[in-house]
Amino acid sequence: MLVLLLALFAHGGTPLVLPATQSEIEVAADAQPAVEAALAAMKERRFSDAATAFHALSEASDSADYAYLSAVAAYEAGDLRSADRACEQGLSRDSAHAPLLALGGLVYADLGRGDEALARLRDAESHAGDDGVLRARIGLNVALVHLDLGELTKAQTYLDDAERQATESGASDVLERVRQNQAVLAAALGKGQSKDAIASVNDHLRKGRTAEARQALPSASGQDRRAEVRRALGEGAILRAEGRFDDAAAVLQAALVTAREGGLTRETAALLAELGSVFRVGGRPALAKDPLQEAVGLVASGSFRLNEVSYRVEAGRVSLALDDVESAAAQLKRARTAAANVEDPMAAPRLDELEGAVLARKGDGAGAETALIRARSSLEVQGWHADAARVGVLLVELHAGQGGRKLDRSKKAALTAFSDASEPLGPVHVSIAEGVGLARAKKSIEALEAFMAAADSAAAAGGPRAEVLGALARENAAQVLVSMGQSPEVVAQAEAHGLSDTLQQARAFDEAKEAYASGLAAFEHNDYERARTQFHDAWTAFDGMGEGAYARQARVGRAWATLNASGGGKAEERLILLTELVQEAIQVEDSELAARAMAAQAIAAAELDHGDVDEVLRDALRATEKLGLDRLSGSLYAEVAERPGSAEERAGAAKRALELLGDDARGVYAIYSVAVDAYNADHYALAVELCESVDGKAGDLQADVAQVLEAAKAQL
Repeated sequence: MLVLLLALFAHGGTPLVLPATQSEIEVAADAQPAVEAALAAMKERRFSDAATAFHALSEASDSADYAYLSAVAAYEAGDLRSADRACEQGLSRDSAHAPLLALGGLVYADLGRGDEALARLRDAESHAGDDGVLRARIGLNVALVHLDLGELTKAQTYLDDAERQATESGASDVLERVRQNQAVLAAALGKGQSKDAIASVNDHLRKGRTAEARQALPSASGQDRRAEVRRALGEGAILRAEGRFDDAAAVLQAALVTAREGGLTRETAALLAELGSVFRVGGRPALAKDPLQEAVGLVASGSFRLNEVSYRVEAGRVSLALDDVESAAAQLKRARTAAANVEDPMAAPRLDELEGAVLARKGDGAGAETALIRARSSLEVQGWHADAARVGVLLVELHAGQGGRKLDRSKKAALTAFSDASEPLGPVHVSIAEGVGLARAKKSIEALEAFMAAADSAAAAGGPRAEVLGALARENAAQVLVSMGQSPEVVAQAEAHGLSDTLQQARAFDEAKEAYASGLAAFEHNDYERARTQFHDAWTAFDGMGEGAYARQARVGRAWATLNASGGGKAEERLILLTELVQEAIQVEDSELAARAMAAQAIAAAELDHGDVDEVLRDALRATEKLGLDRLSGSLYAEVAERPGSAEERAGAAKRALELLGDDARGVYAIYSVAVDAYNADHYALAVELCESVDGKAGDLQADVAQVLEAAKAQL
């Protein structure tokens, strides 16, 4: 984030120092009150209010400086799409505006467009002149791009240069940010501890210090999406460590809505990865798969390469939890490729851990043992005791089927790691791991005993986290019984261990998962009615057994199936259905579903010429543009262009439709339709302007466009 230095002199018509620069602009006396109000909003961290005010000033003038101020405020508010639009608007007015180029590069970097970010930052540097503050800022931003790319040596070079320039120019705010990122870089190199709040939270959690992690949580105040999301990331990680998986998922899912609305790509990927980890650790790997796949897709397709290794390793863990060993092996292979393209000293233990887990599942015990011991040793050296304990658990799983000395040594080492991590529930984790290993070795009765020992240890320990682990142990015990079939022996074992109800719920859970899987298969084959029915059955079953995360997933699936099934039928019926669906989407906190449902609702309302259609269209446009759903927004603008209104407003909507829809004929038709109406209303210049914007590329409408263009020109 930018740290703003806002200095506005008291007299009208005097200079304003642009944030993060040494440049000054003259503020006209009549604009002074509005500028002062916007700056006051910035200082009070009301960034969205400031962005709105500066945007209005920018729209009322052709000033690139006001566009820059609008972009700064939008960036601080965590609204990257608005910041990007403001930068583009300003650069269309002054392509050599160095502060805009510098900020535009930072926006590109945050969107994951690293190559474009570097190109724009180089352009900014070439126009920065002798503005030492701006040059220091540009150097810092270039360093951040290289850090994202995993090019740590280059990042270090640019940070050192930025430190020098910030010191020489007296830019204390830039200097503070440089030193914060030098600490981040040192931590990435394994040579120190980051001063970043989230990194501090994770470092405390790795070392088993939950209380200290909570104290390190960053604050979130004012109109700042990034601060909200970052706090949620830390909160989610802490709740996961405390075993409060449903609470963690709820916090992260709410933050995802905020991040997506702001176009915060880096933060969205981080939230998705953390959500996947929460589901996996909470014993719900089927729910972890999609978030992690999306997280991996975001970092692999963008410039956040430093995170790709860890996200792929986590995706591999999820695949193993789902017994999909080949997918885990594929993730390992891609993670190794990613690691070869970045400077990440901590990639090695992560890769060794996943390699060991994959080899274990493939039956290569010796290879698995070697890789896991190597990973554990590396993590212990770094003092990452919680991670070392996790690897220790994998060694317990590996050796459980063999028994004997190796198992004893693995259990002892794992318990030591848990103790070093200040984790009192280590014995519970170790017993669960032993049960998993025994179950994989088809030693069902021994596995059952291990899981029940874990449940007993958890009950003896007491506390919320122990209750979660105890429930997980009992669920695993029930799954062992499910795998043994429905013989009298199974019934007797369930009764003997007090698992009759748990066994019944486990079987019901499996049936609900089958219903969900059927719904998913039907959805993928475009059979939306069947999908809706299956998702509804799954939702009802999951909800009835208190499986909140699965219930939400099934409910969301039902809503998406409903949306996709809503295309036919009468407009009146569609409008009623879609109005209900908008509320359903809001309740399940799926912002994209809500935006798409609102768009479909608006189009149905326009088809019926419903009384409040213009308001519905505006609401839908706000939702789709906020999420960057360009083609859907283009369709809505095309509808607006067809609505009654002033020629100028309709023309603006038609132009926006054409811009967003690209080669879609609806954009051309919107332009042509408004041009015809403009001609008939004697607005000949507007008709000419519109027709010339599509002349020669109007496709099937080319002849009609040319005719209107010729007729309008004849009237001028």
